[in-house]
Amino acid sequence: MTRLVDPEGNEANHLQQLVDFRAARVLEVGCGDGRLTALYAPKAEWVLGIDIKAEELVPALDAQPSGRVAFAVAHAERLPCDSESIDVVLFARSL
Repeated sequence: MTRLVDPEGNEANHLQQLVDFRAARVLEVGCGDGRLTALYAPKAEWVLGIDIKAEELVPALDAQPSGRVAFAVAHAERLPCDSESIDVVLFARSL
């Protein structure tokens, strides 16, 4: 059975209304498979998606993100980047 996720694009529309991703440096905590990342990444300057479970990142890594998008196994308490370089932190559906 095919799983449809937000076929009407409501999630993407709400994200764009709440956050201006244009030229933003984004940290996405708990990015999982990168599904949400794909909705805003084309507008961002760069994106780092992190998740604590390597197996959750496999689909995101398989999607072969652009040079502006990277994924890493990491905890939010120990970021693999300089926190001063982040404009937007996105944490959604990760609890």
